[in-house]
Amino acid sequence: MLGDDLKVVDGAAAGAWIEPRLGGEFGAVTLQVPKGYEAYARVLHPASDRDGNPVRWAEVAEACGTSAHREMQARSTSTRPWLEEAPR
Repeated sequence: MLGDDLKVVDGAAAGAWIEPRLGGEFGAVTLQVPKGYEAYARVLHPASDRDGNPVRWAEVAEACGTSAHREMQARSTSTRPWLEEAPR
Protein backbone atom coordinates (compact mmCIF):
# COMPACT_ATOMS: atom_id res chain seq x y z
CA MET A 1 0.00 0.00 0.00
CA LEU A 2 2.26 2.77 -1.30
CA GLY A 3 1.30 6.36 -1.91
CA ASP A 4 1.30 7.64 -5.47
CA ASP A 5 4.62 9.46 -4.88
CA LEU A 6 6.50 6.38 -3.56
CA LYS A 7 8.39 4.03 -5.81
CA VAL A 8 9.92 0.65 -4.98
CA VAL A 9 13.56 0.46 -6.06
CA ASP A 10 15.99 -2.45 -6.15
CA GLY A 11 19.69 -2.24 -5.40
CA ALA A 12 21.98 -0.03 -3.36
CA ALA A 13 21.93 3.01 -5.64
CA ALA A 14 18.98 4.54 -3.79
CA GLY A 15 21.07 4.76 -0.62
CA ALA A 16 24.28 6.04 -2.24
CA TRP A 17 23.78 9.47 -0.63
CA ILE A 18 24.31 7.99 2.85
CA GLU A 19 27.97 6.92 2.77
CA PRO A 20 29.52 10.35 2.04
CA ARG A 21 27.55 11.81 4.97
CA LEU A 22 28.85 9.32 7.57
CA GLY A 23 31.89 10.07 9.71
CA GLY A 24 33.22 11.93 12.69
CA GLU A 25 35.00 11.31 15.95
CA PHE A 26 34.40 8.18 18.02
CA GLY A 27 30.95 8.40 19.60
CA ALA A 28 29.55 10.87 17.07
CA VAL A 29 25.97 10.24 15.99
CA THR A 30 27.12 10.80 12.41
CA LEU A 31 29.06 7.55 12.46
CA GLN A 32 25.70 5.78 12.28
CA VAL A 33 23.24 8.40 11.04
CA PRO A 34 24.01 10.61 8.01
CA LYS A 35 24.96 14.29 8.53
CA GLY A 36 22.48 16.90 7.38
CA TYR A 37 19.43 16.37 9.56
CA GLU A 38 18.18 19.37 11.50
CA ALA A 39 17.97 17.34 14.72
CA TYR A 40 18.64 13.85 16.03
CA ALA A 41 16.90 11.91 18.79
CA ARG A 42 18.41 9.28 21.03
CA VAL A 43 16.24 6.32 21.89
CA LEU A 44 17.53 4.19 24.74
CA HIS A 45 16.88 0.48 24.66
CA PRO A 46 14.39 -0.76 27.26
CA ALA A 47 15.78 -1.19 30.77
CA SER A 48 14.68 -3.84 33.22
CA ASP A 49 15.53 -4.91 36.74
CA ARG A 50 17.09 -8.28 37.54
CA ASP A 51 13.63 -9.86 37.54
CA GLY A 52 12.88 -8.61 34.04
CA ASN A 53 10.42 -5.91 35.10
CA PRO A 54 10.56 -2.74 32.97
CA VAL A 55 12.06 0.31 34.68
CA ARG A 56 12.90 3.86 33.61
CA TRP A 57 16.53 4.75 32.97
CA ALA A 58 16.23 7.45 35.63
CA GLU A 59 15.54 4.65 38.15
CA VAL A 60 18.60 2.75 36.96
CA ALA A 61 20.77 5.85 37.30
CA GLU A 62 19.45 6.65 40.77
CA ALA A 63 19.94 3.07 41.98
CA CYS A 64 23.53 3.22 40.72
CA GLY A 65 24.27 6.55 42.38
CA THR A 66 24.29 8.69 39.27
CA SER A 67 21.74 10.78 37.40
CA ALA A 68 19.99 10.59 34.06
CA HIS A 69 21.15 13.13 31.47
CA ARG A 70 20.93 13.63 27.72
CA GLU A 71 24.27 11.98 26.95
CA MET A 72 24.01 9.04 29.33
CA GLN A 73 25.06 5.59 28.19
CA ALA A 74 23.87 2.28 29.57
CA ARG A 75 27.39 0.99 30.26
CA SER A 76 28.45 4.01 32.31
CA THR A 77 25.06 4.62 33.94
CA SER A 78 24.40 1.12 35.24
CA THR A 79 26.94 -0.51 37.51
CA ARG A 80 27.39 -4.09 38.59
CA PRO A 81 25.17 -3.77 41.70
CA TRP A 82 22.25 -2.90 39.41
CA LEU A 83 22.51 -6.33 37.88
CA GLU A 84 22.48 -7.99 41.28
CA GLU A 85 19.85 -6.01 43.17
CA ALA A 86 16.32 -4.97 42.27
CA PRO A 87 15.61 -1.23 42.65
CA ARG A 88 14.29 -0.05 46.00
